[in-house]
Amino acid sequence: MKQVMPNASERRVCVVLSVPRSAVRERAETVRVPVVDAVLALRLQRLIAEHPTFSYRRLWALLRFHERLRINRKAM
Repeated sequence: MKQVMPNASERRVCVVLSVPRSAVRERAETVRVPVVDAVLALRLQRLIAEHPTFSYRRLWALLRFHERLRINRKAM
């Protein structure tokens, strides 16, 4: 689309053609690979072995407040 009409906005062209912008936009061909912190994984495995019934929130609290590891919940 940018090669044919370089000055036209993507939104306006899609409205005129009545197509969703998601159908026009190019998709990234790279696949995201999650980065796993080896130290964090080992600590989690140890905590899960010690406390198999704890949820991820409680495990996060143990890491955050008892082991003083600066980590957010999304990293788990």
